[in-house]
Amino acid sequence: MPLSPFGPVIERKSSPKYPKFLLDAPLNLMMSGRMSRLPWMVGIVNAEGICPVGTFIADEAELKKFDEDFENLAPLVLDFYHTVNESDRLEVTRKIRKEYFGDKNITINSALEIVKVGYELIVNVQICIS
Repeated sequence: MPLSPFGPVIERKSSPKYPKFLLDAPLNLMMSGRMSRLPWMVGIVNAEGICPVGTFIADEAELKKFDEDFENLAPLVLDFYHTVNESDRLEVTRKIRKEYFGDKNITINSALEIVKVGYELIVNVQICIS
């Protein structure tokens, strides 16, 4: 699952009423200097973290699977499977679980902690390295 199912779309067609707005990938436009330098504002809300973990909160069977198989699912769901060395992955996963859930099982009563894990992923990792 991508972090966000929505993203910029390069427009292929234009019409007289609606000319093309995004002509190339944003990174290409920035790197080539073909963009306007305008101020912009970004905001987040305290439940922003629901995006990467919402499936588990919404479905009791998925939540149970997330709890029981956290060591295998967390690196994928929290997007560190490819960025943490395989030899360190289990230790990192266990530290994350301990930090957010302590020694408790992950249940619907852990919903706020689950959202906080997703929030940390989006705000402290994805946005900060963008």
